[in-house]
Amino acid sequence: MRSTHNRQKSLFCQQAEHEYYAEWRRIEVILEAHPEFAQWVQTDLTGLKRPGTGAKGMTAEQMLRAAILKQANCWTYGELEVQLVDSMMTRSFLKLDFGEYYSDSTLQANIKRLAPTTWEKLSNSLVLYAKEVGLEAGRVIRIDATAIESNVHEPTDSSLLYDCIQSAHAQFETLRSHHQVKAFSAAKTREAKSGYSEPRFPVSVKKEVVL
Repeated sequence: MRSTHNRQKSLFCQQAEHEYYAEWRRIEVILEAHPEFAQWVQTDLTGLKRPGTGAKGMTAEQMLRAAILKQANCWTYGELEVQLVDSMMTRSFLKLDFGEYYSDSTLQANIKRLAPTTWEKLSNSLVLYAKEVGLEAGRVIRIDATAIESNVHEPTDSSLLYDCIQSAHAQFETLRSHHQVKAFSAAKTREAKSGYSEPRFPVSVKKEVVL
């Protein structure tokens, strides 16, 4: 059985009086002003199943708040689990009742069910809200890049040279097919490849272009 919202905070889950919680409290105000956020999350969690049957689980509101804290504080699921057990501020923010705890696997199983389209709807709504209250004009986009492991070769000098030769040869072939280059001496890609496999020997490739 899964509910959308918690009706109210438990008597055992009081708001923490700490300056660090002030930021969380501002997040709470936004979430409480947009109850539709939890409705969107509820759709991802239940799908076509009947939410009124089965064991009691995390509410959609709790799941959304847990996801926000995890991302905002860069916590792992294990660290989030510890916070739910040990931190009064975290328990208050998630509206956890006395004796209510969730393991890292449960948290992961719930949070990963949030669809990308739901995150997009949440982001767009927050931008509109920030514009309405004057926090953000929405005219500037802030982006970031994250380096991830990918299937690329090690960028040695010889491999980069070989890549340049291949790219130049492909571009000259394209120009010739469009009759933009009358004649050119093809790059010796086979020789370049042998030089790439044996990087101790330099590769000399000559090209003559007639425009």
